[in-house]
Amino acid sequence: MAALRGLPSAPDGSPTVDLAMVTVSSVYDTEYSPSIVVPTLIGAVRGGGGDEAANYYRGGVLHVVGATAAGIVSTKEGEPVESEGARGASVTLALLPDVRIRTFHLENEDVPEGECSAEEVAYALGLKDFVEKQALSLLLLPHPAFQSSMSDFLEGLDTAFPGCDKFGASASTVSSLSRARLFRHDQENDRDRGTNTLTVGCVGVVLEGDVQVRTMISPGVRAVGPVLRVVEGSGSTVGVVVQEPPGTGEGEKPDVVEDPKQYWPKPTLAEANRVMKLLSDDDAAFMRQALLIGVEQSGMVGSSPSDLERLSKGLGHRYAVYQVASAGMKTGAVTLPLGSVDVSPGMRLRFFVRDGEGAKDEMKALWSGYKKQALEETFATGAASFNPTACMLMPTLDRGTRLFRGKAGYESQSIATYLPDVPSIFGFFSNGVIGTLDGTFKNPDSIQKTILHGSASCYALFGSRTRRPVYSAKELERDEEEQAATKNPSTIAASLTEAAPRDDDGELILRRREIHGGRAISVSTVQWSVADRTATPTSVLEGFMWDKETEVDRLRERVPLANLLSQVKLSKTTQEEGKGQRDLVGPLREARTAGRFAIVPECKRIDPTRGSLRRRYDVRFLARSFESRGIFPALGVNCDGLLFGGDLEDVETVRGATASALPVLVSDLLLYPYQLYRLALRGADAVILVAAALPAKDLSYMAKIAKSLGMQTVLTVTSDKQIDAVVETLKPGTIECIILSNRIQEDFSIDMTGVQAIRMLQGEALARLKSVHGDDVPILVEGRVGVIKGGEENSIRGYVKELQDNGAWGAVVGEAITKLDDATDENSVLRDFLQN
Repeated sequence: MAALRGLPSAPDGSPTVDLAMVTVSSVYDTEYSPSIVVPTLIGAVRGGGGDEAANYYRGGVLHVVGATAAGIVSTKEGEPVESEGARGASVTLALLPDVRIRTFHLENEDVPEGECSAEEVAYALGLKDFVEKQALSLLLLPHPAFQSSMSDFLEGLDTAFPGCDKFGASASTVSSLSRARLFRHDQENDRDRGTNTLTVGCVGVVLEGDVQVRTMISPGVRAVGPVLRVVEGSGSTVGVVVQEPPGTGEGEKPDVVEDPKQYWPKPTLAEANRVMKLLSDDDAAFMRQALLIGVEQSGMVGSSPSDLERLSKGLGHRYAVYQVASAGMKTGAVTLPLGSVDVSPGMRLRFFVRDGEGAKDEMKALWSGYKKQALEETFATGAASFNPTACMLMPTLDRGTRLFRGKAGYESQSIATYLPDVPSIFGFFSNGVIGTLDGTFKNPDSIQKTILHGSASCYALFGSRTRRPVYSAKELERDEEEQAATKNPSTIAASLTEAAPRDDDGELILRRREIHGGRAISVSTVQWSVADRTATPTSVLEGFMWDKETEVDRLRERVPLANLLSQVKLSKTTQEEGKGQRDLVGPLREARTAGRFAIVPECKRIDPTRGSLRRRYDVRFLARSFESRGIFPALGVNCDGLLFGGDLEDVETVRGATASALPVLVSDLLLYPYQLYRLALRGADAVILVAAALPAKDLSYMAKIAKSLGMQTVLTVTSDKQIDAVVETLKPGTIECIILSNRIQEDFSIDMTGVQAIRMLQGEALARLKSVHGDDVPILVEGRVGVIKGGEENSIRGYVKELQDNGAWGAVVGEAITKLDDATDENSVLRDFLQN
């Protein structure tokens, strides 16, 4: 029990634990008295455990529920752990502000029999004041011996609390040498500690208020054989079935041997024997041991083609699967669990088997459906409507290593993959799980009846109804690691103790990353070379370049250049007609001819100096929104993930989201042709090269590669010296457009006066570029255009007009675009200027 004292420190201002859920291995039953579990837990939380008293919650634990189990699921050092048949204890502490909590316990004789009113059921549970409450969640932990009363109990709960989430699992034991125990504590009502440990009945807890629970059930089964239709049957008994004609089922394969007799009506057992002869040895052996029959839920005819596809779409299960309770050897009829289903002629059935691979496929589809449903809710409401803070995993004893072929922790690790930001995954291996088959899936055809599933896993996700922020030590640690890895510009800038080195012309001196540096050390008789990372970047741009080089190295390891080139060639040969590159320069010239100041809106999640630009970054929605305005000649997208929070997938998403074939201008720190090939595969129409980051030869080479891939080249400059380098090294026609930037590359801040771009517009270097490359090369400006004020009237409009008067054709706008729909006067001025 010492493990119970290793509890985390209490968060500031939260000195009381509202609910503790405890699971203890039943192995301890022969070594310790179970009655010490709850007192030990309470003492540990309050800090009564000696040296561990430094970490405690002064208010103690208000409520406790729990059970013994044959296996435990817990989170240790941020990673999920499953322990089967071994010693162990798991404690999960829940701080639930604005949540009303009530624990309860009832024994078999307390369960009302037959039909009864909601008030009678609630009175038996001591929950009379919760009747007619719609936003309730009930966690149930019954003793194995309570199963004789389970059917009446669950039916009564559905009567008393319709529409509420009811879930849980039955206590279990490692072997018959130990006894199952239940734990319950209520600080307000329990005076006698002897009531904390129970050996009969069912304990539970009801939650009301700022908490919601979403549940899913995974039976882990796979359909075999054809779809069957009931010819004779009533109650829970299936007498005679007939095989449905091929193509009427959901993706089932017809029998290999075409036999007319297979379409004749047969007793259910006779059909089962026929199917077994066509199965693999393993599947046939399972059917002989446990006959599983799935009953199609109402209204399903003509639904999606497979059960897995339904699950992956968030539509729930097509079949409710039951294990045959008894069979008649003379009649060949089978009986399903009493009260589970009302059999009638015309119902559709299938046989099922249970195996590890089928369970894995079902889990994958189930969680994909959950993610899809969550995404649809986010699109509908504009924000995530449910943010899970914990997941309770309750598998039955036949799962775990038994089902997944010796692989421990498969389910909990899968959950961690689908819910990487959930800080707590906990639960236990049980004698059965409680819940409705489709839980919180939106399945109007589902049988919304709470039942005990003898073989399945129940997943219960806890979250706040009001979207309270969730503290996650794992997420905080990951954010810190990412920040350190990507070298946030503000962090680098703060660490620079000296000004960045510059040449005689005032340009930054940028070094490429050193990859061969190191020092030798000796270990025994072997000498090793150890990387000696003493070099630090002298500017934010230099650090950005180093990180980008590391990123490209890792990408090359995954997809070698030769493979990438093959993909590019293949994409060109299979490109559909009309799906080729879109011209960027043409629309800019049309705007110039019409006297319009062209605005290219840029989709980007983050600005390095400003942080997140949007509360919800939906790049497809943004692209369609920009296109619908009908005033933009092109769309920009920043796909850099190091400083701007972008992704390569954003390029393809933006291109596919526009119906009017707007060209896509892509921004990233491009240092290698490898990056250009990746952008070409995603459909980039034009790419931006940063003049300061590329030597003259590399700049020319990169521009040639881009042109060979059908992409136009846009060059970003921040000084006259960089413009002169373009004039000296690049032939006319090498670049299609130039961007004058207000960004200061030493620390990545922005010249908020806007003078940097104005000076370049008025400078002789730009005049020389026009004389060599032509007056028809579009000139754009970027860097807080739409935010910076200037001109005679010192306004947004004044600065934009000043840019236009000095020869700028337009601007690439990121942050200001996010404010176009604001109601402020300043933004209305910008909006009017753009639209006019």
